[in-house]
Amino acid sequence: MGLLTRDIRMMDGGGYSDDGDGDDVSEKKMKGMTEAQRRVLVRKEVKQLENVVEHEQFSSDPLSTIREHITNSIALQHSHHHLKKSSHPSSSKKKTKKSLNM
Repeated sequence: MGLLTRDIRMMDGGGYSDDGDGDDVSEKKMKGMTEAQRRVLVRKEVKQLENVVEHEQFSSDPLSTIREHITNSIALQHSHHHLKKSSHPSSSKKKTKKSLNM
């Protein structure tokens, strides 16, 4: 994991996630937010942007830093997807069923 990705994850307490835990705000979720919730979200996003722009690695080479972050994020998504798929309960049931039929 690159420096910027690690630092960003440390700053926001997590990282990229598309599992519905609220890290990624869709347009649908935005419509259901109160004005106060939107203000909190905007403050958080502005602070995150400031942290990225002020980051030493980003300041020295923005394009390479963005490329590295995207590469790391995609790899993280693939690993989460693979873990979810391999630990899915139905996959273990099929294995058990096959072993019982033998």
